[in-house]
Amino acid sequence: MNRIALTLFVLLAGSIGSSNDSPLAGFDPAPFPELREIGVIRSDAGLFRIAMDAGMHRSFRTLRLAKKENGAWQEMPMVSQRTPGPKKIGDFLTPHRIESLNETPDGALEIVVSFNSPLQGPIRLEIDTPLSDFEKGVSIAVPGTDGAWQEVLSDGVIFDHRRFLDFRHTSIQVPAVNSRTLRLRIAEATDLQRSRLRDITRTVGDASGLTVTESGAVETRAFRIDGLRFVYLRDQSKIESRGVERHPLTITGAATLPEGNTEIVLDGGNLPIHRLILETNDRNFRRAVSVQVPGPGESWQTIHQTHLHRYEVGDFRDEKLSIPLTETRAKRWRLLIENGANAPVTFSAISGEGPAYEILFLADPGDEPALFVGSNEMTLTNAPLDTAAIEAAIQRNVPAGTVVAVEASPNPAYRAEAAQARGPGFLDSKPALWSIIALAVAILIAVLYQAMRKIEEKPDEAE
Repeated sequence: MNRIALTLFVLLAGSIGSSNDSPLAGFDPAPFPELREIGVIRSDAGLFRIAMDAGMHRSFRTLRLAKKENGAWQEMPMVSQRTPGPKKIGDFLTPHRIESLNETPDGALEIVVSFNSPLQGPIRLEIDTPLSDFEKGVSIAVPGTDGAWQEVLSDGVIFDHRRFLDFRHTSIQVPAVNSRTLRLRIAEATDLQRSRLRDITRTVGDASGLTVTESGAVETRAFRIDGLRFVYLRDQSKIESRGVERHPLTITGAATLPEGNTEIVLDGGNLPIHRLILETNDRNFRRAVSVQVPGPGESWQTIHQTHLHRYEVGDFRDEKLSIPLTETRAKRWRLLIENGANAPVTFSAISGEGPAYEILFLADPGDEPALFVGSNEMTLTNAPLDTAAIEAAIQRNVPAGTVVAVEASPNPAYRAEAAQARGPGFLDSKPALWSIIALAVAILIAVLYQAMRKIEEKPDEAE
């Protein structure tokens, strides 16, 4: 066998050997600059949970859980899921009975309503009317100690301005009163409504030429009410906030673009966000807003478009300064606010709201698990760990013990070179490896064939 065949054998053996090498057993903590210790597990609950915070979300794709066994680190299976929130408790209606309905000499409509028991806490009155293009003053009174009506609300307003803009407001906030009876007074229950239909007459004469006259009708319109609803409001501050978290987002850049748009760039930190909430001191504005996240390369991808507004005109207050989204994780966010020829709106703070998450894992008493964070995701692969037992415990609602991960500290085993991103080696590519093997086999067959021919052509020395 010549040198070429020997070289091919060495190359083939090395290739096969490198392809069959399995990763070293255990867990390598070298690529992780930080760790978060959990401490010794002392409970025998079996299943444990850790509430995820902003630091864990930032390293969401490279977060690893491991424990020491016989002096070596061993990675532990874990499952991340949304933290179960409380059952939704909404507003609810309270039954009522209309005692009387009268039209006063000044054109107002008075409705007396009674309840089975005295009202407790704040309540909202919703007036169901099919009418549009109106504005009515509303007052509410309760019986006083002397039997006379005592006003508790005098400046309520309901209106429908959809003919000009998408404005409709037909609910009134009723102050907390300890009374079983209310008197609702709606001013100008009968109004004069100019008809939208116009009669146009054209007259042609030899002397006067074309004459156009326009006439319209004014109709009397009663304020029709299809129903009244009295709704108790839940005190949201008393409802458990578990299940939803709000995180302040750092504004890393803000600029006014040449076309008049305002650009705001936010540090998203891979947080799960399903609502952006903006704060501003400006008022009486309406702006179109585009929400973007990083796309391919250096581009931005628009995931949502909407409008924000705040109106404060007289006693009228209305605003929409939050943007609902599909749950999204992004390292950066970009908001484009279209100002047109108007002055830019200044947003002083922006926060993101999203579901709370937790990590669930299995552990025995005496285990000392720790979280490893902060590595470069280009250098890590996801090990095929068995999470079936954890998922089965979750489905069967097995109670989980709660443990806390302390603040991050430097990882003494960290090596900077282990965390550097590197591309795959030539032999890590399966097509390249099999090409080398095929080429080596082909050349080896050719060498053997030539050797066999030389043996056949050589005379037998024994003869």
